[in-house]
Formats: sequence, structure tokens, C-alpha cells
Amino acid sequence: MTVTSIWRETRAIAHAHFSSFATLLAALYFLPNLVLTTFWPTPMPDFSTTPPTTASYDGAHLLAAFAISLTGWFVMLTIIAITVNYGRAAPASIATTLRQTVKPMLKLIAAALLVYVGLTVVLTVCIIVLAVIGGFIASASGVSVDPKSPILIVVIVAAILMPMLWVALRLAPLQAVYLDPARAPLGVIAGIRRAWALSRGSALTILWTFLLWFGAAAILALAFYGLNLKFGLMSGPALPRLLVQLAILPVSLAITLYFSVALGVLYRQLTANEAPAALRAAA
Repeated sequence: MTVTSIWRETRAIAHAHFSSFATLLAALYFLPNLVLTTFWPTPMPDFSTTPPTTASYDGAHLLAAFAISLTGWFVMLTIIAITVNYGRAAPASIATTLRQTVKPMLKLIAAALLVYVGLTVVLTVCIIVLAVIGGFIASASGVSVDPKSPILIVVIVAAILMPMLWVALRLAPLQAVYLDPARAPLGVIAGIRRAWALSRGSALTILWTFLLWFGAAAILALAFYGLNLKFGLMSGPALPRLLVQLAILPVSLAITLYFSVALGVLYRQLTANEAPAALRAAA
């Protein structure tokens, strides 16, 4: 499995289902989000003041944004499920796949909470241990440690982010694991173990694959953020904001569509040597 092989298969499957995938994403996520951000924009901090004025958020707005984001994730899971099943005999229809995605989505939420709690506990213990060891070394050597030292801050941030990144890479196949119809349904913990085992030895390839799509998304986000700072789009009239978002919508939709397919392709290639019958027997 390489980044090139993932891209080639992603492009082939995305082209085969582009109209249906794009319609799902546009109707259930991008257009509702467009309406929300155009006529009920997210409050932005005022950077013209020193210090910047903190934005005040409306509870109803946050609830609407959360509901749209959850729907968008649901559509992405449906695309992943269709991608995983691509080329198999008698694939399910999109409507059927949408219905079948609900239960795996609930398992994914439970798995995400379980991983989050476990990772938080582990990182907390590690930070406490590092703080105790650092304090002991500092007191023994008579060297004072500045809590605001840039080096110390970098070390602490790295100590938090690196394990989180490693876990994210190892659990990259998790969504597809729960969505694969060739396997008997897995429990929450069994799904985490399965994803962890599948990604063994492939973390670097997964990292480069993610960087490809996240880099494109970051460029798009920075462009929109820069336009907002320059012209005050989020606080100005609705029409300019709508026009700008309509201009970037095709690019944003394509990035989301291809990334969703890539997550399914990643799982397909990680399990390329496993027969569906063997998968069912192993479950």
C-alpha cells in the first residue's frame, strides 16, 4: 500500500460515484451549512482591538452548527461504506446504506469517547510523571525552571500532540471497520483492536495520505480566513459572504468527497489479502 495506490483507487471510485456522492454531500451538508453561515454567521473575534475582543456565541447557533456537522459526518460514513463495498456482488443502494450507517455511527461515537477518555488518562499520568521528574532534577541540580519558557512549552505541547497523532494514525481504519458489510458486526472494543491491528506498519503511509488532504483543506481554510480578515465577510452583508462561499463550495465539496472515499480505500487496501468469508469466520 502506497500513497500513489490509495490516490489511484480513490480517484477511480470517486469518479464512478461522483454525482451521487456530490449530491448527498451538497444536499445534506454543504447547502445547509451555506445557509447557516450566510444568514446566521459564526461570531468572529475582533482583532482590531488589543487584546482581541472575544466572540460571543449563541446557544441556538452552536446547536444548529453541531447538527449540520453531525449530518455531514453521517454522509461521509455513508460514502466510506459504499467505497468499502465497491466492486462486490449486489452492492446495497444508497438509501439502504444510509439506513445501515446509523448503528455503526453510534458505535463510532462510543469508540471515540472510549479512546478520548483512555488517552486523556494516559497523557495526564505522563505529564504528572514528567513534571515530578523535571522538578526533582531541577531541585537536585539547583537550576530554576521558567514555566513560561518557550522550550518547556514546546516540550509539553509535543508530549501531548505526538501520542494523539500516533493514536489517530493507528485508528484511521476504525470508521470503515464498523461499516464493512463483509464482516459480522463488531463490538466497540473489538473494532478498536481490529483497526489498531490493520494499521500496524502502515502509519507513515497513512500520515502522508492524511497530509495530502489536510494540506488542501488548510489552504482553503486559510484563504477564506484571509478574505474574512481583509473584507470582514462574516460580519458584513450577506450577499458578498454568499458569493465567496459559493465560489469555494466546489473545491470544499471535492476535498470532502475524495477524503471520504480515501478512508474507505485505505481500509480496502489494508484488507486486500483477506477474503470476505475468512473475515466473517474470524468475527
